[in-house]
Amino acid sequence: MAPADLYLSVHLGAQWTAAVASVGGRTWPVTFDGQTRIRTGVWTDPQSGTAVVAAAAVAAATQHPDAYLPDPMAALRTTTAETEAGAIAAVSALLAHVANTASTQAGTPVTTLIVTTPQPWGPKSRQRLTRAATTAGLPEPTIVTAAAAAAASPVLNTARDGYVLVCTIGDDYPHLTVLDATEQYTQLAAVIVHDPDAPGIDRALATTIRHRTGDSADLPGDVDWQTAAEIDRARTALISTARTPVLLPGQSDPVVLESSDLDKAAQPHLDQLASALALALTEADIDPADITATVLVVYDATAAATSIALADAGLPPLATLTQSDQIAAGAARLTGNIRAAAAPTAATTRLPRTRLTIASLNAVAVFAAASVVLLLQTVTTADVSTISTYITGVRLPVANLTLAAAIAATAAIAAAQLAPTTWLSPQGMNDPASTGYLLRRSYLGAAAAGLALAGLWGLGTGVGVGWTDPAYLRWALTAAAPIAACAVVIAAVSPRIPAARLADWLPRMRPPLWPIAAAAAGVYLVRAAYTLTFPTDLTGMVGLTAAIGAALLGAATAATVTSHLGIRVAVGLILVPGYALIVAVSTIGYLTATYVAALIWWHLAATVHTIREAAPDNPVTRWLAKT
Repeated sequence: MAPADLYLSVHLGAQWTAAVASVGGRTWPVTFDGQTRIRTGVWTDPQSGTAVVAAAAVAAATQHPDAYLPDPMAALRTTTAETEAGAIAAVSALLAHVANTASTQAGTPVTTLIVTTPQPWGPKSRQRLTRAATTAGLPEPTIVTAAAAAAASPVLNTARDGYVLVCTIGDDYPHLTVLDATEQYTQLAAVIVHDPDAPGIDRALATTIRHRTGDSADLPGDVDWQTAAEIDRARTALISTARTPVLLPGQSDPVVLESSDLDKAAQPHLDQLASALALALTEADIDPADITATVLVVYDATAAATSIALADAGLPPLATLTQSDQIAAGAARLTGNIRAAAAPTAATTRLPRTRLTIASLNAVAVFAAASVVLLLQTVTTADVSTISTYITGVRLPVANLTLAAAIAATAAIAAAQLAPTTWLSPQGMNDPASTGYLLRRSYLGAAAAGLALAGLWGLGTGVGVGWTDPAYLRWALTAAAPIAACAVVIAAVSPRIPAARLADWLPRMRPPLWPIAAAAAGVYLVRAAYTLTFPTDLTGMVGLTAAIGAALLGAATAATVTSHLGIRVAVGLILVPGYALIVAVSTIGYLTATYVAALIWWHLAATVHTIREAAPDNPVTRWLAKT
C-alpha cells in the first residue's frame, strides 16, 4: 500500500453504518459529526429523486416516511427489476457520504474499498453492490461478510486457527455463523435461532408497548421502520438503565420499557440456542470441541442473557463486540490478510465438476445441427449450370456457407465452455487438473476444431456441388478465423481470472443459444422460400415464409449484439419489421452477412470481458472498460 493510499472499510448494518479508514499504517474510525456511526437508512426526495443520508434523512422522513428506505443493503439483496435502480442509488449515496467524510479526514481520495454484507451474496447481488460503489465514483469493493469481519476484528484475542462461532443478536432473532479461520474465515454454516411459537424480539416489544397504551390488539403486519428505530434506541438505552421511555409513531404519550421486557422477548429464542447450535455444527460437519473461539456481536441489553445461553451450550469463553466500527475494522484486517497472500486464480483452483450428460450438450447439439442443416441446404439448393455432363458454373449463397462455418466454430466454443465444470477426462473424479489448465486446453482445442470444421465445410461444399472453387474455403475460414483467434486469446488469459470471479465469468461465456438458433432458422426459411424447397413446397406461401425468416433473422441480430433487454427490444422493434419488408433475393445475402458480423462481435465482446476479469488493474483493461 502506497503511503498516500486510503483504505476504507465500511460496515453497512441493518440499522447503523460505520467505517474505518487507514492511511500509511494509521487507522482510525471515521467520525460523522463526532459520532462513529450513522443511520443506514436513505431518504429519496419523491420530486427530485435526490438521495439524503444520515441524520438529514431521518429528519426528512418525518414528513414523508414512505420515501425512507431503512435498510438499503437488504433492498439491494432482494430487489426486483422495478426497484433495482432505487436500491442501487440508495446504497451509492450512502457509500458516497461515508467515502467523502473519510476522504476529508484523510486528505486523500479512497483507493481501496471494503464493504461488509450480512451474509454471502451471489453474483447478481455482488454486481449490484459493485455498481453502487462505482456509481459513487469509488473503486470496485472487496466484499466481506459481517460475521467474518467480526471474527477477524483486531480488538479481539480470538484464535486465528480452527473454527469460530459468531453469534449476532439481530432485530428479531439471534444468528449463529460457523467460520473456518484457517481459510480466511470461510462460512461453513449459518442458522437463525428462533422459537417458531414466539414473535421476533422487536415485534414482541412493539406488542408490549401497544398493550401498555391500552391497545390490546396484537401488532398488525410487520414492524415499520419508525417503530423499529425507536425500539432499537430503547434496547441500546437499557444497557445502562433498567427502564427507558418509549414513544412509538402515532402515540401521544410515552410508555416505560423495562429490561425485563427485553429479556422476556428474547428468552424464548435463546432457549432454542442449544438445538440451533447442534444444527449449525451438523451443517458445518464439525464437532462442538472443534470450536476454538466464540464471538458475540450485540448492541443492546441482551448481552448478559445471551452470554449465559452460550456458556450453557458448552462453548469457549466469549469475546464481545459492541460497536459497529469494530466490525469495519475486522473487515479491513481480514482483507489485509487476504491481500498479503496470493489470491487464488483459475490456474490454482478446481471448480466443482459433474458428469457429462445429454442435457449438458444441448447447446452444442443445437449449434451443430443448425450448422449442418445450413450447409446441406447450401449444397442441395445450389444452381448448377451444365453443358452436357460438364459443370460450367455454380451459384450458391456464400453468405449461408459463411454462417454455417461461424456457427460450427461457435459450437466448438460452447463445448470448450463445459470443460471446467464437467468430467470429460477418463480419470473422472481422480482428475487433478485445475480449472485454468482445463480452460487453456479446451479453448485452444476449440480454436483448432473451429478452423478445421470451417475448412471441412468449405471443401465439402465444393465436393457436394461438384465444382472446385477456392472462394468456398476462403469464405468459410474468413468467418471462423476471428472466432478461433478469440478462443486463443481466452485460452491465454483465462487461467489468470481470480477464483472468486469464475462463477460470474463462466455463464457470460455461454454463446447465446436461442438467437443463433433463430438466425439459422430464419436464413433457412428465406432460402427455402426462394428455392421452393421445404417447407415452401408444401405451403406455397413464398412471401410469407421469406418474411417470417427475415423477421427471425432480425430478432436474432438484435439479441446477439447486446445482452441488455431494453436495447434488445428497441433494436428488435426496428430490425424485425425492417428485415421482413426489405428481404429479397438480392438482399438476403447482406442480411445474413450482418448476422455473421454480429456473431463475431459477440465473441469479441466475450474476449474483452475475459481480459478485463483476468487483469482488472491493467491500463489497457481500464481503457477497454471505458469503451
